[in-house]
Amino acid sequence: MSYPANSSEQYPFFFYGTLRHSQENYVFLRGRTVYEQPAHARGMTLFSMRSYPAMTPGSKTVQGELMILHPRFYYDMLGELDRMEGFDPRHPDDCIFRRELILVETEAGAEVLAWAYMGNDELVKRLTLEEVPDGDWDLFLLRQMKGTRLEKFLPPGKLETAEKTAKLREKERNNGMPQSSIFRWREGEGWLVLAGGGDARTQDAIEILTEVLGRTVSEGPLAYIWAASDVEEADNFLTWANELGGRTGYLMDVVAEDPEFVIQQLSEAGIIILGDGPNIESLRAALSGAAMAGIRQAYTAGATVLAIGAGAAMMGYAILEGDESQRGFNWLEQALVLPNYDEQQADAMHRFLAEYPDTYGLGLSQGSAVAFLPTGAVEVWGNKRIVVSLGKGMIRSGE
Repeated sequence: MSYPANSSEQYPFFFYGTLRHSQENYVFLRGRTVYEQPAHARGMTLFSMRSYPAMTPGSKTVQGELMILHPRFYYDMLGELDRMEGFDPRHPDDCIFRRELILVETEAGAEVLAWAYMGNDELVKRLTLEEVPDGDWDLFLLRQMKGTRLEKFLPPGKLETAEKTAKLREKERNNGMPQSSIFRWREGEGWLVLAGGGDARTQDAIEILTEVLGRTVSEGPLAYIWAASDVEEADNFLTWANELGGRTGYLMDVVAEDPEFVIQQLSEAGIIILGDGPNIESLRAALSGAAMAGIRQAYTAGATVLAIGAGAAMMGYAILEGDESQRGFNWLEQALVLPNYDEQQADAMHRFLAEYPDTYGLGLSQGSAVAFLPTGAVEVWGNKRIVVSLGKGMIRSGE
């Protein structure tokens, strides 16, 4: 799925052709990135246009690199890249390449929304273009040199190494296995869904809640923990969920109720919602003790835990409050979960990762969610605007 180039957010870029690290146009990017790593885009096809490739929606996987531009250069670079690719945001249909947001996957298994210059699908269909095998422009060029007078410029063993890497990637894709995954979450039969927050009645939020209501296997009632906000807001949310076809639900005042009653009510729930709100410390205190014990029992038995906004932040390794951090409940191990993610949150994430390099950041924009399934699969819901940033320790360790 792709999105038009109408966002002002500083998304990373996915480069699959002449701007890759090994290609001639990378000189344009050198010194202007803060992060680079291999990545790939599924559901695409790569074609050769002689001196450069074009990626269009298809059925294959395209190899490339995910790059984060330095914030100081970002908007100047954005304009320069558009000009280099011949893209005019005012007249996208007339361009050979269109800048669109697509979902790419890093070698660590993280899904990230990134800008990519997509080939004009209508134009490509009218032309007779050669498909690039394996979706890898680097490998394609190396193969082109083999058996020609340019072969003498091939570094010894480089083509063979590239071929082996391509075969390994293909084998892993056929087995449905990424090279590795940074995501480690609490074991149980239930689903853990972390949502970025925002207005509950937007289309993105409706999609997320509909997924939870429709795909939860456990048949127990819905329990809403409202400690981060107030009872009126929680009641409005519960009414809204019922209008969407939800199950019977009730509000949980986990602070005022008897601990044994709290454990019983939560352990019998099929869906537990940790509601959003400004009272982060109140929510953290409320979830300690009996409440978390009941949530764990329900999740182990197959309940879905939907943590929204402040609730999502609780489920990471650490919780940020201003410049201070404290321990979260670590359901998503080693993760700093930042809901309502924006440019200011990005700065806070980078400062935290610099101090704690063996962690990673998961930024959830409003209207986005990540679902962690008991099968080990990970799904991205809503508008899919998530950001994953690795600490240096995780990059070195190959996580």
